[in-house]
Amino acid sequence: MSEKDVYIHNYKLLGKLGKGAFSTVFKGEHRINKKLVAIKVEKEATTLKHESKILAYLNRELPNLPNIPTLYWYGLYGNNVCLTTPFYEMSLQQYAEKSDTAGLLGICEKMIMAIKHLHSAFVIHSDIKPDNFMVDNRENVVIIDFGLSSLYYNSEKDIYKENKPCEHMIGSAKYASYNLHMGNTISRRDDLISIGYLMLTIFRIQLPWSSSMMELEYESLLPLYDIRHPANVQRAKYKKFETLKTYLLNLKNYHVTNHLLPYLEKVYALEYEETPDYKSLFS
Repeated sequence: MSEKDVYIHNYKLLGKLGKGAFSTVFKGEHRINKKLVAIKVEKEATTLKHESKILAYLNRELPNLPNIPTLYWYGLYGNNVCLTTPFYEMSLQQYAEKSDTAGLLGICEKMIMAIKHLHSAFVIHSDIKPDNFMVDNRENVVIIDFGLSSLYYNSEKDIYKENKPCEHMIGSAKYASYNLHMGNTISRRDDLISIGYLMLTIFRIQLPWSSSMMELEYESLLPLYDIRHPANVQRAKYKKFETLKTYLLNLKNYHVTNHLLPYLEKVYALEYEETPDYKSLFS
């Protein structure tokens, strides 16, 4: 697909922003009002159909919430499935690189509050990683990419999703919660644990399971998303709380010891169906 003078629906393509496992993302602008947008394009509706439903639901349940993108348009254009949302100029990682310590602590608090709003609509994000957070107007933390998101609670039946044994990882293995490595169904606590891992990277702390050793490709008959894959078994050992705690204490970093470690201790202690006290997690 040529980017020159190419239109998708009412949007002119301005350039390619990136490519993921299923979709390609373009920067675009509305042909009339010139509003900048991000356009996800898939050859098949692998994740976009589901993402469009989640976003439409969130826009109804949480109208005008700055932490959740507005779904501008979803539909077919030629042989492609497309989804259009606002364009955000700065990624969370870019914002963090320009922030001082106070700014980094503020980012952490904003991520927790953003995920609290998402959970208030009974949605788990399920794919917490640096690429899936943006910063709008240098103020609001925005969660993006809901292709793997799901409801954790059925309000009509007043029941939680059952915690069934699982054999597959959900989302990025690097940021997946320790509980997923243990075969648990994903729940609110796991979004928060993944945010804890993300906080460490924001503070420029290397995750112990992302060392050069962990990045090696293991020979295995199992797919990489299987929790029994040797790489995931290794990650689980490093993500065990006592192991992670020892690693972090040995860093002798004030903010890790006094802010990030207490946060991780609290979220690791959460039960499967427990409603987190979000405000106290990072106090």
